[in-house]
Amino acid sequence: MPPDGRAFGCHLMTMPWPPRCHWVPSHDHATKCCPHPVAGLGTPVVTLTLVASPGTGFMACHLSQLLRSSYIFLFQLPWLPELLLSLADFELVRTALTGSWLGIQNAAQQLTEQEVDAYLYGLSQPGGLTPPLNYYRNLFRDTPIPREPPPLPTLLLWGAEDAFLDARLVPCLRRCLRPTARLCLLPGAGHWLPEDQPRPVARLLDHFLGTGDHHH
Repeated sequence: MPPDGRAFGCHLMTMPWPPRCHWVPSHDHATKCCPHPVAGLGTPVVTLTLVASPGTGFMACHLSQLLRSSYIFLFQLPWLPELLLSLADFELVRTALTGSWLGIQNAAQQLTEQEVDAYLYGLSQPGGLTPPLNYYRNLFRDTPIPREPPPLPTLLLWGAEDAFLDARLVPCLRRCLRPTARLCLLPGAGHWLPEDQPRPVARLLDHFLGTGDHHH
């Protein structure tokens, strides 16, 4: 597990939930990466929450998703993605966060200029773009993809208006998850689900983690 992964796990994935359980969040194309932090926790993991996470295998089977995910292939190149994303004061990143199609769809939750600037401040520091891009560069590593569904009660959250990840993939994920997995498609929500629909997402997580839905 890379050092960045250890730091991430220390702050988020090792947060104790009685009794000795963990909420392991996954996002985007992270179904391939997820087993690594899970395996490195060293304590029982009892639930898995996925936020718009189709897995890299779906790109090969669904042309619509292959087109939407084409940026991932650009991100495999060295230094060029960092250069392109930083041009014109990070205009491409701004568009992804605030654009009418790519950005937050909920008008009441759209980011303010100050919030966008705060987000971009970290990316604008020397080397600030490389760690998030490395997330995508690691997707095609020679890591075996588990053939069996995750042995954990699972909650999948997905925005119906996600511009990056085709919502039509959600039913296809059934065969990759346990029969008891909960799949929740949030109408009107875009890719940035926790920011777009904070209250519905919080309610779904609270219900899943706190009412016994994960004790199937």
